[in-house]
Amino acid sequence: KLTNLEEMIMKCIWDYGEEIPFLQIGKELKERYGKEYKRTSIRTYLFRLEDKEYLKVDKRGRNAYVYPIISEKEYRKEKDRRYTGQLV
Repeated sequence: KLTNLEEMIMKCIWDYGEEIPFLQIGKELKERYGKEYKRTSIRTYLFRLEDKEYLKVDKRGRNAYVYPIISEKEYRKEKDRRYTGQLV
Protein backbone atom coordinates (compact mmCIF):
# COMPACT_ATOMS: atom_id res chain seq x y z
CA LYS A 1 0.00 0.00 0.00
CA LEU A 2 1.27 3.46 -0.87
CA THR A 3 1.06 6.57 1.27
CA ASN A 4 -0.52 9.69 -0.22
CA LEU A 5 2.89 11.19 -1.01
CA GLU A 6 4.17 7.94 -2.50
CA GLU A 7 1.10 7.82 -4.71
CA MET A 8 1.64 11.44 -5.81
CA ILE A 9 5.26 10.65 -6.67
CA MET A 10 4.24 7.57 -8.65
CA LYS A 11 1.56 9.56 -10.50
CA CYS A 12 4.23 12.09 -11.56
CA ILE A 13 6.47 9.26 -12.76
CA TRP A 14 3.69 7.42 -14.62
CA ASP A 15 2.48 10.57 -16.34
CA TYR A 16 5.99 11.71 -17.31
CA GLY A 17 6.68 8.64 -19.42
CA GLU A 18 9.35 5.98 -19.56
CA GLU A 19 11.79 7.58 -17.14
CA ILE A 20 11.98 10.87 -15.30
CA PRO A 21 15.07 12.75 -14.13
CA PHE A 22 15.25 12.78 -10.33
CA LEU A 23 15.22 16.58 -10.11
CA GLN A 24 12.10 16.75 -12.30
CA ILE A 25 10.06 14.90 -9.68
CA GLY A 26 10.31 17.84 -7.26
CA LYS A 27 9.23 20.22 -10.01
CA GLU A 28 6.27 18.00 -10.91
CA LEU A 29 5.14 17.78 -7.27
CA LYS A 30 5.25 21.56 -6.96
CA GLU A 31 3.45 22.16 -10.27
CA ARG A 32 0.72 19.55 -9.85
CA TYR A 33 0.09 19.52 -6.13
CA GLY A 34 1.58 22.78 -4.86
CA LYS A 35 3.90 20.79 -2.61
CA GLU A 36 7.56 21.59 -2.09
CA TYR A 37 9.86 18.91 -0.72
CA LYS A 38 13.59 18.90 -0.16
CA ARG A 39 15.61 16.71 -2.50
CA THR A 40 16.65 14.55 0.46
CA SER A 41 12.99 13.89 1.34
CA ILE A 42 12.14 12.96 -2.23
CA ARG A 43 15.17 10.68 -2.37
CA THR A 44 14.05 8.94 0.84
CA TYR A 45 10.62 8.29 -0.64
CA LEU A 46 12.16 7.02 -3.87
CA PHE A 47 14.25 4.52 -1.92
CA ARG A 48 11.12 3.36 -0.09
CA LEU A 49 9.27 2.96 -3.39
CA GLU A 50 12.23 1.08 -4.79
CA ASP A 51 12.17 -1.25 -1.76
CA LYS A 52 8.45 -1.81 -2.38
CA GLU A 53 9.36 -2.65 -6.01
CA TYR A 54 7.29 0.12 -7.58
CA LEU A 55 10.19 1.82 -9.31
CA LYS A 56 13.88 1.67 -10.09
CA VAL A 57 16.44 4.45 -9.62
CA ASP A 58 19.18 4.40 -12.24
CA LYS A 59 22.27 6.49 -11.49
CA ARG A 60 24.26 7.64 -14.50
CA GLY A 61 27.26 9.72 -13.55
CA ARG A 62 26.04 12.63 -11.45
CA ASN A 63 22.41 12.24 -12.57
CA ALA A 64 19.70 9.86 -11.48
CA TYR A 65 16.71 8.73 -13.49
CA VAL A 66 13.61 7.02 -12.18
CA TYR A 67 11.34 4.64 -14.03
CA PRO A 68 8.30 2.66 -12.92
CA ILE A 69 8.40 -1.11 -12.53
CA ILE A 70 4.64 -1.32 -11.97
CA SER A 71 2.30 0.46 -14.37
CA GLU A 72 -0.44 2.74 -13.12
CA LYS A 73 -2.98 0.27 -14.50
CA GLU A 74 -1.44 -2.58 -12.48
CA TYR A 75 -1.40 -0.42 -9.36
CA ARG A 76 -5.06 0.61 -9.75
CA LYS A 77 -6.08 -3.00 -10.31
CA GLU A 78 -4.24 -4.09 -7.14
CA LYS A 79 -5.71 -1.17 -5.17
CA ASP A 80 -9.24 -2.06 -6.34
CA ARG A 81 -8.76 -5.70 -5.31
CA ARG A 82 -7.45 -4.60 -1.92
CA TYR A 83 -10.40 -2.23 -1.48
CA THR A 84 -12.97 -4.91 -2.32
CA GLY A 85 -11.32 -7.36 0.08
CA GLN A 86 -10.06 -9.73 -2.58
CA LEU A 87 -6.41 -9.20 -1.67
CA VAL A 88 -5.05 -9.61 1.83
